[in-house]
Amino acid sequence: MSTFSDKLISSARQAEEHSAGRRRLRTVKMEVRPIPEYSSAQIRELRSRYDLTRALLGGIVGVSSKTVEAWEIGARQPSAAALRLIYEIDTNPAYIDKIVKRV
Repeated sequence: MSTFSDKLISSARQAEEHSAGRRRLRTVKMEVRPIPEYSSAQIRELRSRYDLTRALLGGIVGVSSKTVEAWEIGARQPSAAALRLIYEIDTNPAYIDKIVKRV
């Protein structure tokens, strides 16, 4: 079993080999998915489908029920962060159960 110091020394050697051109490091390319878009009607439909009040959806997303209402009537658009959370709810309904305690 290797110790932390063994791993540290090994990592330093690998970095030295890489900088000298004797080692090629593995790279992984990742890309953030585009921010999804939701219309006012889609937000209302999502809320209805999962039986969420405006207050509950707002609580999940971190905004007030008045803000959710403004989204639903088209007076305001959700932020990029809110859209990502709405997308998570839409594609993974189990997420709701992680956040909301049914009483």
